[in-house]
Amino acid sequence: MIYYPCQITDKNYDVFKVATASRLASHPDEPSWGVYSIQIWTEGASDYITAVLCDCDVEDAQDRVWTHRGKMYAYEGTEEVTT
Repeated sequence: MIYYPCQITDKNYDVFKVATASRLASHPDEPSWGVYSIQIWTEGASDYITAVLCDCDVEDAQDRVWTHRGKMYAYEGTEEVTT
């Protein structure tokens, strides 16, 4: 599984969460970072957290993920990973 770090908390998020993150704003001090909203599932309900991610990480995650018949897949090198 591929993980991308939050630039502030150093917490890692998997490729599927990062690929579907919504950009909220630009980071005020670092132009290559963005403030993103990431959907997290907790106890059967969805919740949203805010993370600061590198824009290139989000673009990389989006390039790796595709959906087929409602299921998300990601390329991890030469292997496919499913959610």
